[in-house]
Amino acid sequence: MTKILRHKAAAKTLGIALLVIGFFSANVNAQVYKWVDENGQIHYSDKKPIQQKDVSTVKIRTHSSNNTKSSSPAPNTPEKEAQLKAKAEKLAQPKTTAATSEKDYSKECETIRINLQKIQNTTRLRINDGGQMRYLSPEEIEEKKSNYLEMLESHC
Repeated sequence: MTKILRHKAAAKTLGIALLVIGFFSANVNAQVYKWVDENGQIHYSDKKPIQQKDVSTVKIRTHSSNNTKSSSPAPNTPEKEAQLKAKAEKLAQPKTTAATSEKDYSKECETIRINLQKIQNTTRLRINDGGQMRYLSPEEIEEKKSNYLEMLESHC
């Protein structure tokens, strides 16, 4: 009795596997049709429309095991490599114009002023010290105040 149940289960599993394989292989070879209706709307379907005159088939690329072409892009030519290198070097150079430098300095100065004001208005400051949150000691707070004052004097 158990042998019959095993054979039925195996046959059922095999049947389901064959159905799934058949379903996917049928979809791989399916045609896709494309046409434009009288309103100018483009349509795609796996069934060829009967009433449309200008129907074209669409080639769909699928990954097949017998594909001999490599999917990796072709290597760049020496000329292209030189162009890419020149572009990378150009992008790596800092853009220093008077307007951007002035803007950056004003932003830095504003940030320094805000940080100095926060330190002067608070008595307890919490910082992240290597993943641990801790409060600054009064000596550390005074050191930060003097650092911010020095930065203001030298940058702004």
